[in-house]
Amino acid sequence: MCGSEKYLEVHHVVPVHVDPMRAADHRNLITLCDGPNGSNSACHRYFGHFGSFRYKHNPLIREQSVINRFLMHSQDPEREFLYPAELMIMEFSECQGISSEEFIENLRAVMADLV
Repeated sequence: MCGSEKYLEVHHVVPVHVDPMRAADHRNLITLCDGPNGSNSACHRYFGHFGSFRYKHNPLIREQSVINRFLMHSQDPEREFLYPAELMIMEFSECQGISSEEFIENLRAVMADLV
């Protein structure tokens, strides 16, 4: 989400309490930072769970991660990311079983909803 390489947590896109069978499915996982000692700046808590770990989850966390990465890159084009948005799109579309083009179309729909 933010490009941090510290305090990383594995986040389940579909939570384990919703679908326990997907707990170890790599297509259901994304890495998000959790900040030092679960700090208030944690992407895992605030983007992955809308601020609360209690039964809330963000079903569009992958799309939101790509949007955020593009925004960060547009603000600082010289910044290098360990995991660039283009690679995110390729991997996330594969996880969803769709083409990169379809993922980008879904991304455009998500962005339109955000505006």
